Amino acid sequence: MDIQGSCDLNLDVLNQPLSPDDHIPLLEMRYSASILRDRFATFRGLDWFSPEVTTQELTNNMEIGQSLRIRYEIDESPFDNVRVQDVQYKEDQTCPPQLDIECAPGCISTAPSWRAKDILYDKIYTVGASWCVRTERLTYGTLEQRFQKSLRDAQMVQSVYAWTKLICEAVANPAKTLLPTDAQCFPYHYVKGGSAASNGVDVMTAVISYMQALYGERFSTDFGIFAHRYFETDLVSSGSSIHQYNNTGIQTMAINRDRLTQGGFRPIASLPQGLWGHDVLIAPDSKYLYSESSSPGQGAGVVQSYNPFLSNDGTKYYVLIASRRSFYTGVTPLMDMRRFPATCDNKYESIQQEWLGFNDVLFPEEVFVIEFDVDCMAETSPGQISPGQF
Repeated sequence: MDIQGSCDLNLDVLNQPLSPDDHIPLLEMRYSASILRDRFATFRGLDWFSPEVTTQELTNNMEIGQSLRIRYEIDESPFDNVRVQDVQYKEDQTCPPQLDIECAPGCISTAPSWRAKDILYDKIYTVGASWCVRTERLTYGTLEQRFQKSLRDAQMVQSVYAWTKLICEAVANPAKTLLPTDAQCFPYHYVKGGSAASNGVDVMTAVISYMQALYGERFSTDFGIFAHRYFETDLVSSGSSIHQYNNTGIQTMAINRDRLTQGGFRPIASLPQGLWGHDVLIAPDSKYLYSESSSPGQGAGVVQSYNPFLSNDGTKYYVLIASRRSFYTGVTPLMDMRRFPATCDNKYESIQQEWLGFNDVLFPEEVFVIEFDVDCMAETSPGQISPGQF
């Protein structure tokens, strides 16, 4: 008896119809919670942030613990770690003078200071794939493609909410300017710069100078500058003040003026040395960050914006300066991958997976937002940007 056929294990698993009992375990292995948590952090520039955080408490029972408690080291002033005393001399010893020093008890402590904080979850992200068991004989390859698309979309959506949380928090509750002389010019870490084409160089020079003086070498290694794509077009416009090398000292490359970066968190190509030696990374923009609303009270044709680097009314855009440790973002598994079988009344079968998202600013003093005008808004017509999206 020829049994070779029944022992042939070279199956085309991507194209062969499989039962849910077969393909769900394969998807669970491929998209385990621990793997996907890392993939969320690497999307749309979020892996740039890397705060040193120790997780103290995260219970698996959501009925008991519904927050993420973390512990992280905070800054200490050098004057808190060094004891300074006036030198005293004995009055009856003048030739030669003799120091009046006694052995005082107590030691100065240089132990690090830590802060504990409860991080509250703010979003639930659900991904999945569904199919009609009545009309489709689903294969593993088709199901995997549908789940992959849902996962990629969730990563993009989560990144938008994360950047929005950081920028909106910095605009709503900016830190106070820490150097008193600079505080006379801008009292908070939030500046309205007007037109970037005419004022961008001067405003950014003042802010970069302040932040570099405040954080020294750390500013070159641990800080990044992120901007809406309009910042690039404003800087490279023909009337921009940045091309006045005799006044600014900033080298621009005319040959690169037609090489717009316009996204991808890549540095501006026409500024090969950045602004004062610091790259400006242009945040991505997309048609998917805008949607026409038909909500009651907003009116037809009103455009809603999900772009974190654009104001709610669409008249301002943002340039963000932030340190790697300033922002803590991520996801934690809520519901593992589950199969929801079809029933007599519902012919759809589906798999679903959920995460809880968290976003929090840990060091607001290491975040600075500069607001510039969207100069082209006067030339646009139809729908306005709707306010109050986030």
